[in-house]
Amino acid sequence: MILAHLSRPLLRRFRLTSAARKLSNEVKWRPAVREALEIRPDQLDGNEHLQKIFSLDYANQREVNKVKVQEMIKRLQAREGDIGSTPVQVGIMSVRIKALQEHNRLHPKDKSSLRRLLMLLDQRKHQLRYLKRVDLHRYHSILKELEIKPLKSDIEMRYLMQTRKKIKKKKR
Repeated sequence: MILAHLSRPLLRRFRLTSAARKLSNEVKWRPAVREALEIRPDQLDGNEHLQKIFSLDYANQREVNKVKVQEMIKRLQAREGDIGSTPVQVGIMSVRIKALQEHNRLHPKDKSSLRRLLMLLDQRKHQLRYLKRVDLHRYHSILKELEIKPLKSDIEMRYLMQTRKKIKKKKR
């Protein structure tokens, strides 16, 4: 019955019998395998095979991203249960952006994920702009913690555009 709760990719990886596969198809797939089996971490200490199965090495990308998002929420939340504040939202977007950047490196012709990445970058930029306007100290701490380049202000952007135009005129 333990095999019924394992994820389908995990069952395929170990090439279990067809009876075990039928059993896994009948039972709903559960992403949190360890919690479904009610295994405590001290039970994994002695068995290397179980440690490998339950590690993130064998998890699919969706499960890995969920774990990274949960870690980011714990890192950035101001109080218990805080998942909607601007710094937490920026952190979640940063995790998703890193995942999409990695996906786009592997699949450069995937235009829909590229579009999703650009939309996420724009959303994060708007959130950061709001955070900069409301709480400048928190804005700088978030930039430092997430290793994000600071936003260029409108004045800096105008200056850059003017200097680019001047350089183009000189080249002519």
